[in-house]
Amino acid sequence: MSRNSVFMRFLGLRLYDATLWSPGGVWSASQPYALELVYARSFGGAAIAQRSIEEIAKLRPFPSPTLARWEQQMRALFPDVKDGDRLTGVRTPGAGVSFYSGTRKLGQIDDEAFADAFFGIWLSPATRAPNLRAQLLKSP
Repeated sequence: MSRNSVFMRFLGLRLYDATLWSPGGVWSASQPYALELVYARSFGGAAIAQRSIEEIAKLRPFPSPTLARWEQQMRALFPDVKDGDRLTGVRTPGAGVSFYSGTRKLGQIDDEAFADAFFGIWLSPATRAPNLRAQLLKSP
Protein backbone atom coordinates (compact mmCIF):
# COMPACT_ATOMS: atom_id res chain seq x y z
CA MET A 1 0.00 0.00 0.00
CA SER A 2 1.18 3.46 -0.79
CA ARG A 3 -0.19 6.79 0.32
CA ASN A 4 -0.75 10.40 -0.60
CA SER A 5 -1.45 12.98 2.10
CA VAL A 6 -2.88 16.50 2.12
CA PHE A 7 -4.52 18.78 4.69
CA MET A 8 -7.96 20.38 4.45
CA ARG A 9 -8.57 24.00 5.46
CA PHE A 10 -11.79 25.97 5.62
CA LEU A 11 -11.67 29.75 6.07
CA GLY A 12 -8.02 29.40 7.00
CA LEU A 13 -8.66 26.86 9.76
CA ARG A 14 -7.04 23.46 9.49
CA LEU A 15 -9.79 20.84 9.75
CA TYR A 16 -7.99 17.56 9.13
CA ASP A 17 -5.15 15.83 7.34
CA ALA A 18 -6.37 13.36 4.71
CA THR A 19 -4.39 10.36 3.51
CA LEU A 20 -5.44 8.07 0.69
CA TRP A 21 -4.02 4.57 0.93
CA SER A 22 -4.11 2.52 -2.28
CA PRO A 23 -2.27 -0.48 -3.73
CA GLY A 24 0.96 0.71 -5.33
CA GLY A 25 -0.06 4.31 -4.74
CA VAL A 26 -2.38 4.29 -7.74
CA TRP A 27 -6.04 4.81 -6.87
CA SER A 28 -8.78 2.95 -8.70
CA ALA A 29 -12.42 2.87 -7.63
CA SER A 30 -12.47 -0.81 -8.57
CA GLN A 31 -9.67 -1.72 -6.12
CA PRO A 32 -9.68 -1.63 -2.30
CA TYR A 33 -8.48 1.64 -0.77
CA ALA A 34 -8.68 3.58 2.48
CA LEU A 35 -9.16 7.25 3.28
CA GLU A 36 -7.80 8.30 6.65
CA LEU A 37 -8.71 11.62 8.29
CA VAL A 38 -6.67 12.89 11.24
CA TYR A 39 -8.64 15.71 12.80
CA ALA A 40 -7.06 19.01 13.83
CA ARG A 41 -10.17 20.21 15.72
CA SER A 42 -13.05 18.85 17.74
CA PHE A 43 -16.26 17.83 15.97
CA GLY A 44 -19.30 15.90 17.11
CA GLY A 45 -19.96 12.61 15.36
CA ALA A 46 -23.47 13.80 14.48
CA ALA A 47 -22.01 16.95 12.92
CA ILE A 48 -19.59 14.87 10.82
CA ALA A 49 -22.49 12.73 9.61
CA GLN A 50 -24.63 15.77 8.82
CA ARG A 51 -21.84 17.54 6.94
CA SER A 52 -21.09 14.34 4.99
CA ILE A 53 -24.73 14.15 3.87
CA GLU A 54 -24.68 17.82 2.85
CA GLU A 55 -21.60 17.21 0.70
CA ILE A 56 -23.05 14.02 -0.81
CA ALA A 57 -26.27 15.86 -1.72
CA LYS A 58 -24.28 18.61 -3.45
CA LEU A 59 -22.48 16.07 -5.62
CA ARG A 60 -25.51 14.12 -6.78
CA PRO A 61 -29.23 14.13 -6.05
CA PHE A 62 -30.38 11.17 -3.99
CA PRO A 63 -33.92 10.61 -2.68
CA SER A 64 -34.48 12.20 0.74
CA PRO A 65 -35.25 8.83 2.40
CA THR A 66 -31.91 7.47 1.16
CA LEU A 67 -29.99 10.47 2.52
CA ALA A 68 -31.85 10.22 5.83
CA ARG A 69 -31.02 6.49 6.12
CA TRP A 70 -27.35 7.11 5.37
CA GLU A 71 -27.17 9.96 7.87
CA GLN A 72 -28.67 7.75 10.59
CA GLN A 73 -26.19 4.98 9.79
CA MET A 74 -23.26 7.38 10.03
CA ARG A 75 -24.59 8.96 13.23
CA ALA A 76 -24.71 5.48 14.77
CA LEU A 77 -21.06 4.85 13.84
CA PHE A 78 -19.15 8.13 14.01
CA PRO A 79 -17.78 9.14 17.41
CA ASP A 80 -17.05 12.67 18.54
CA VAL A 81 -13.48 13.57 17.59
CA LYS A 82 -10.82 15.89 18.94
CA ASP A 83 -7.43 17.11 17.74
CA GLY A 84 -5.32 14.10 16.77
CA ASP A 85 -8.18 11.58 16.47
CA ARG A 86 -8.08 9.35 13.40
CA LEU A 87 -11.13 8.10 11.46
CA THR A 88 -10.57 5.79 8.51
CA GLY A 89 -12.96 4.52 5.87
CA VAL A 90 -11.91 1.34 4.08
CA ARG A 91 -13.56 0.77 0.72
CA THR A 92 -13.83 -2.79 -0.50
CA PRO A 93 -15.64 -2.94 -3.85
CA GLY A 94 -18.59 -5.29 -3.54
CA ALA A 95 -18.63 -4.95 0.26
CA GLY A 96 -19.31 -1.26 0.93
CA VAL A 97 -17.25 0.61 3.51
CA SER A 98 -15.87 -0.19 6.97
CA PHE A 99 -15.11 2.62 9.42
CA TYR A 100 -12.39 2.67 12.07
CA SER A 101 -11.43 4.99 14.90
CA GLY A 102 -7.72 4.42 15.29
CA THR A 103 -7.52 0.62 15.09
CA ARG A 104 -11.01 -0.01 16.55
CA LYS A 105 -13.64 -1.02 14.03
CA LEU A 106 -16.73 1.17 14.39
CA GLY A 107 -18.84 -0.84 11.95
CA GLN A 108 -19.63 -0.99 8.29
CA ILE A 109 -22.25 0.12 5.82
CA ASP A 110 -22.87 -2.53 3.18
CA ASP A 111 -24.23 -0.24 0.50
CA GLU A 112 -22.32 0.30 -2.74
CA ALA A 113 -24.19 3.52 -3.57
CA PHE A 114 -23.39 4.92 -0.12
CA ALA A 115 -19.71 3.94 -0.41
CA ASP A 116 -19.39 5.61 -3.82
CA ALA A 117 -21.22 8.73 -2.62
CA PHE A 118 -19.28 8.98 0.65
CA PHE A 119 -15.82 8.69 -0.90
CA GLY A 120 -16.99 10.96 -3.71
CA ILE A 121 -16.84 13.82 -1.20
CA TRP A 122 -13.06 13.69 -1.68
CA LEU A 123 -12.51 11.63 -4.83
CA SER A 124 -15.27 12.56 -7.29
CA PRO A 125 -14.27 14.78 -10.22
CA ALA A 126 -17.17 17.00 -9.06
CA THR A 127 -15.83 17.40 -5.49
CA ARG A 128 -15.96 20.87 -3.96
CA ALA A 129 -12.28 20.41 -3.04
CA PRO A 130 -10.58 19.78 -6.40
CA ASN A 131 -7.10 20.70 -5.13
CA LEU A 132 -7.41 18.23 -2.26
CA ARG A 133 -8.57 15.55 -4.73
CA ALA A 134 -5.62 16.27 -7.03
CA GLN A 135 -3.16 15.90 -4.15
CA LEU A 136 -4.78 12.68 -2.93
CA LEU A 137 -4.69 11.14 -6.42
CA LYS A 138 -1.19 12.33 -7.29
CA SER A 139 1.00 9.46 -8.47
CA PRO A 140 4.01 8.67 -6.26
